[in-house]
Amino acid sequence: MEICCVSIRLMMNCMLGQCGSRFAVALLVGSMTIAGCSANAPEGSTGSQVPSLEGRTLVSGVDATYPPFEYVDASGKTIGFGVDLADAICERIQCTVEFQTAEWDGIFDALAANEFDIVLSSATITSERSQVVDFTRPYLRAGQVITVRSDSTITNIDDAKSEIVGALEGSTSDLPGFDTKTYETLAAAMQGLINGEVAATLGEAIPSLTLVSRDYPGELKVLNQPFTTEYYGIAVPKSAVDVREAFDIAITQLDEDGTLEALATKWKIPGRAIDDLPDEPTFPR
Repeated sequence: MEICCVSIRLMMNCMLGQCGSRFAVALLVGSMTIAGCSANAPEGSTGSQVPSLEGRTLVSGVDATYPPFEYVDASGKTIGFGVDLADAICERIQCTVEFQTAEWDGIFDALAANEFDIVLSSATITSERSQVVDFTRPYLRAGQVITVRSDSTITNIDDAKSEIVGALEGSTSDLPGFDTKTYETLAAAMQGLINGEVAATLGEAIPSLTLVSRDYPGELKVLNQPFTTEYYGIAVPKSAVDVREAFDIAITQLDEDGTLEALATKWKIPGRAIDDLPDEPTFPR
């Protein structure tokens, strides 16, 4: 608040012996009382009061086949960066997120039909998806890469465009200019690559690198640095303005206070994925 800012500056001047009069001191005390500066000031540097969802439980649709973001561990529990992000957000705005498995293709239409409350599932913000749902500000930068068999003669994007490539159905990996065979999961596309059904796969960089190193070391290789720039956001129904605004404030604070960086370090996500993120939903380029 403006009064609050003035009163803080005045208090600093008083501490330096520059109040000037008893009237200034009275103004200081009165303005702090009116503004409620000490009682209601939010933590962090966003300048916005942190809203509360008052213990609400939000059901998130999730494609839990996307390590290290959202995947199922040996015990059957959904874990990953996205799950930890949900916990960190809810700690700020007093909510709980329950993850419900869903197929990726059609997940946004299901959200728009209120089958879920949110989709926190490595969801790239796109113009097409934004026609049916809203997105929070970005929490991570992503991009597409090409994966091939270790003995492949494909060395670049142009080579891949002359072959059949695999991609996750309904994802931003299904790019124009490629002859694409789609699969229900990125892991299935990579198995199709192993089986010779496709000559390469298109997929987002971090999940592609994770799957190759975990499941196909020595058999597959990732060719390139990302050749697109995309951003992950949390999708919400267009009617859920309160949820989107609360999540936006929480994500901003998690970015500013180093929590996003700590989560990225925990899940071995490169720092460039969270550096200098846009303040608002941003489409791929």
